[in-house]
Amino acid sequence: ARLVRVHKLFEWLYMTDFELFTSEQVVIFARLAMYVALIIIVNHYVGCFWFSVGNSAFQSGNPHNWLTVAGLDEADRKHQYLASLHWSLTQFSPATNNLVPANPSERLFASCVVIFALVIFSSFVSSITGAMAALASLNSQMHREESRLCEFLRERQISVELGQRVRSLFRKYARASRSR
Repeated sequence: ARLVRVHKLFEWLYMTDFELFTSEQVVIFARLAMYVALIIIVNHYVGCFWFSVGNSAFQSGNPHNWLTVAGLDEADRKHQYLASLHWSLTQFSPATNNLVPANPSERLFASCVVIFALVIFSSFVSSITGAMAALASLNSQMHREESRLCEFLRERQISVELGQRVRSLFRKYARASRSR
């Protein structure tokens, strides 16, 4: 039920295209926050499945599972969950972890997760790159317009004092228009 609500929230935000926000920069940061939240949610579920695969082997009496190998078979659930979440996060990023698959079912699951994570992480990096490029584009457009304004003021031999006031108003207007 929670997963459905989270999915509906992300769907609603995507469909409204973040119209609640007025600034393009805020929209970009909101999208980045949404991507991070989505990665965390996916990692939560992958971590829970990873725990389930190891725990089912443990419950069936198989002494070769990641919980036993890592010495977590007697640990409390909180510690086991955090270890599972940590394992999941390391599959989605270039990080290391000392939890390893100890039987064929865990190895199969881990292999599937690595392939899935490769696609998800690549998409995540691509989204971040696109968002950063959009932010840079917003800033470069404003700088180009300000450079054109300075050139105009120089060509017309406008006094330094008046030119500074005009540039100050330009910056104020540019910030206000970006926040709409």
